[in-house]
Amino acid sequence: MDRYVLRAEKPFSVDPETLQRRDLPPDYIAFREAAINLLIHQDYADHSRKPSIQVFDDRTLFWNPGESFAHTAELLDPGEKEVRNPRIVSAFRRIGLSEQAGTGIRAIFSNWRQLGYVPPIIDNDKTRKAFRLTLLKEELLSEEQLLFQASLGVRLDEAEAKVFALACREEWLRLRDVLAVTGRTRAIAEAILERLVVQNLIAPLGTGQTPVFVVAKHLRGRFGQIDEGEDQYDSKTMGLVTNTAKSGRTDFANEKVEPLTELSATQQKILEVCDIPRSLMAIMNELGVTSRGHFKKRYLDPLLRGGVLRMTHSEQPNHPHQAYVLTDDGAKLKARRLGDHIGTDKRWQRNGT
Repeated sequence: MDRYVLRAEKPFSVDPETLQRRDLPPDYIAFREAAINLLIHQDYADHSRKPSIQVFDDRTLFWNPGESFAHTAELLDPGEKEVRNPRIVSAFRRIGLSEQAGTGIRAIFSNWRQLGYVPPIIDNDKTRKAFRLTLLKEELLSEEQLLFQASLGVRLDEAEAKVFALACREEWLRLRDVLAVTGRTRAIAEAILERLVVQNLIAPLGTGQTPVFVVAKHLRGRFGQIDEGEDQYDSKTMGLVTNTAKSGRTDFANEKVEPLTELSATQQKILEVCDIPRSLMAIMNELGVTSRGHFKKRYLDPLLRGGVLRMTHSEQPNHPHQAYVLTDDGAKLKARRLGDHIGTDKRWQRNGT
């Protein structure tokens, strides 16, 4: 733990009520619980293999000999789980590093959700009697994903947006993935899947006891997913088998207009000034640009098509009092960028620059 704390980022803050200093790493709980989980579930009778913790810039890997007695789908369920080394669990409880058996994995997932990262990956290999936990430091709702969702013109709450983002990242989605992303109950997770299906964002695939969902066909080519074709579900590999090849994110041969996948510096400035309705000339004056036609075609229109901006008089584009303002999705993008800047400022302060 000392070695981890020495390497980890430690943003400094003070509780305004208690004036207590806070400088623990944001992912401290996940790392602590994963390390404890590694010791609790290790098979100490296996003298040929040793546990390991590998720390990289973009992920941390925890591996230990000895699989979990519970199945992967059960690890996020509430309630105590059977453990391999109950005396070690008891020892950890006595020193205050372990509470109820079976809650460690849930605490890890909860911490990772709070940080906005892709859910941890569990590989519970009962054949090789090994357990691996991967903590990916990859943002689930990236700016590209937010822009993509904004262009669809649908209204998603935070939980639905995260579930759909995971569906775009992966080739398939199961109920347990929704539980991992949202931390909600099974009933709420099923309702989220149903709402995404109704909005034609995902579609059920195959039949069986475990429902599987994929991104709707008309959207797959737009976000690096499998293109349209006759899909089949391979229950052994949990993947898709299709008669067409995958298409990259830049395959828009049938699109007349390139989709908005990232914001230029000028477009970022437009987001900053359009909290309230602004006329075209007011925006141009604020940004210090003069070419009306070029500015509108190059920067403003893509934001309108992408669902980031809207016109106050959308039915009359040439209205004399036409103005432009952020949509809900545009406000989310601005809030995300503001959060990034605040985090950067804290890092600068911590480094003394």
